Amino acid sequence: MKFMRAIIAKHPSYSSDHNGELVACIEACMGAAGACAACADACLAEAHAEEMSTCIRLNMDCSDLSTATARMLSRHVGHLTQAVVAQVNALAAVAQACSIELDQHAEHAEHCAICAAACRACAEACRNLTGASAKAKVTARGIDQEAALH
Repeated sequence: MKFMRAIIAKHPSYSSDHNGELVACIEACMGAAGACAACADACLAEAHAEEMSTCIRLNMDCSDLSTATARMLSRHVGHLTQAVVAQVNALAAVAQACSIELDQHAEHAEHCAICAAACRACAEACRNLTGASAKAKVTARGIDQEAALH
């Protein structure tokens, strides 16, 4: 993701002290998306897959939401609108729920333990980003850049 960091640093409409939080959130989203997709597939291959249906569904939901959130953040650089903040907050909640479910299977499915860590990292990165943006004035059109810098 070194390319994402470089693009955001050079983005003509975004100059903020929150570049690190934004890039970290995009990276965590993409990490969770891949981990959850792979984990769902691994769960389906387990001998007791029928007992893991909730885990599989949450993995798929978290993967889809993580991908969508990363894409939204990538194209709304400098414009964390209310809709984007709502999306990030929703992902934080889903990723946290997914990690809790994954922890229930971690003892007998190591892939679930690994994926749970990715989900927790994603939830934390989302909270960090929305915490950073909460210091700025978030509007329907985006962050007030002046408020964001103070």
